[in-house]
Amino acid sequence: MLAPRIPSREKLGHVAVLNFTGDRSNWGSQATSWELLRFLHRAFRWDRSTRLTLLPLLPRHAIDREIEDNSGTALLAALLDIVRGKPSASSVELVLRVARIRYGGWIDQIADADIFFFQGEGTMAGTDFVRGMRLLLLPIIAKHIWRKPVLSLNQTLFSADEAFTELLTESLRSFDLIGCREMASYAFARSLGLNEAVLIPDMAFNAAPFELGKAAIIPSNDRYFCLVGSALRAESNQARAVVKLARRIIDRTGMQVFVAGSVGADLSLTKVARKMLGEDKVAAVDGTAGYQEFAETLRQCAFLLGGRYHSAIAAATVGTPYIPTRSNTYKTEGLNALLDWPFEVREIGKDDDAILADVDRLCENRSALRLHLNDQVFRVRETLRIAEDWLRGIADGESRAVPPQLKPAIPASLSSWQEIAKPYIDAARRQTAHLKYSTSPDEEAIMGKPVDVAAWPPEFAAQ
Repeated sequence: MLAPRIPSREKLGHVAVLNFTGDRSNWGSQATSWELLRFLHRAFRWDRSTRLTLLPLLPRHAIDREIEDNSGTALLAALLDIVRGKPSASSVELVLRVARIRYGGWIDQIADADIFFFQGEGTMAGTDFVRGMRLLLLPIIAKHIWRKPVLSLNQTLFSADEAFTELLTESLRSFDLIGCREMASYAFARSLGLNEAVLIPDMAFNAAPFELGKAAIIPSNDRYFCLVGSALRAESNQARAVVKLARRIIDRTGMQVFVAGSVGADLSLTKVARKMLGEDKVAAVDGTAGYQEFAETLRQCAFLLGGRYHSAIAAATVGTPYIPTRSNTYKTEGLNALLDWPFEVREIGKDDDAILADVDRLCENRSALRLHLNDQVFRVRETLRIAEDWLRGIADGESRAVPPQLKPAIPASLSSWQEIAKPYIDAARRQTAHLKYSTSPDEEAIMGKPVDVAAWPPEFAAQ
């Protein structure tokens, strides 16, 4: 693999990060986005003169549906023309026009950036404009029209649409770095012939909780288990199925339940749990608490159960074992492979008996599992440090081979990853009929909310 094309440090006067989510209430977004910035700050040693533009992940709006309905087919063809290096003037004109319609003044703020970092976290699916072409629109413009380096980092690569898979493959191949945050994405990229893809684990692994014992919401006695929701869009009765399972766990173990949720669907889980189990039987935390408080409280729990990918990472970083359930993509299978985790991803309502057996096995082996997580998280953080050092060396003008830690073998658990992907592909396609689009004329509902400078960590505050 050729080294990423990265301008020398003194030429990085303006840095753009696309799809930033650090100021959202979602704990995972907070952890992974701010840690991405810290990672890049250390790798490229930005100084106070560096201009940093954080373009937020835009909300889903009726404008997106209009673009898809009116220009979707032509836009896909135009984007393919551009990434294949043979664009017509009309293709370039259409792509720039759509970008201006959707991103407005953001275009002017990023057009003179010297380098672009493209992250999509868990948004990618390819089944609609928002989760497909819109994600790739600005990276393609930056790379092929503005002729700037584009580094893809910190996201799950996933596609439930053949045409989008073609666009994704050609786009990634043209970018200057393909960094996969978990093993399933890495396996997918390699299956597409993208042998230059590397494993650079999710930046959330570097996020730290509060100091030991500080700000925990529940007692430190291992008598609680943590229940979280899922990124999977499920039927309205899914919360009841989750709580029914929680009741069986309570009856089986004598533990109490701690429900954690920072976004809409997970917050409704708390309401359902209190209604079904009793107000005084459910401890809970919501989005008013930050990631650090959530992670420190996880440290006090016996285990975590649920389908939130970043909640599982938070649990792992504090040594709390987790039992994973289905999410919206195979990212949790990818996380399991990354951590060599011995618990399968289960489906609540279908695999409840197997989940109860997992609870028994976990409780019998909790100490060993905690040690296993501590060892694995140490290894993952070391991989992130190696990736950081590799990129730093390239930015310094050194000739650096790809470290072997960033090019691991595909584990046996993902050898049939196409079968693992199938239910997620089917679910993503079904979801398109239920997507909701805002019609608000409010500027923030269309263009997103600029990141509050007051919320920036100290090392970025002056930028």
